[in-house]
Amino acid sequence: MGAGSGIGQGTAFRWARTGARIGALSRTPAKIEKVAADIEGTGNAALPLAANVADPAPLEPAIKQLGAAYGRIDIVAAHAGVNGMRASLEDLYRWRTGITR
Repeated sequence: MGAGSGIGQGTAFRWARTGARIGALSRTPAKIEKVAADIEGTGNAALPLAANVADPAPLEPAIKQLGAAYGRIDIVAAHAGVNGMRASLEDLYRWRTGITR
């Protein structure tokens, strides 16, 4: 989840309070490491994962790291914004792929 700030961060903390182990994803390593540390400070598990959802390449290793740490993924809450644009991840991937060719 885009858990570095805003709705994604709030969602990560809310799920953590229920006892969920959190895989917190953000494109900003320093932000996500702080969020994960704050969640762990409440006695809950959190794994910081740095990746940008606008670039699918780093997402696969992040998902594999999360699976290796927790064994399975039960829920995905995707809260990521890209410069105020409103588009699906598939549309963003097509857009990014198109401009980098």
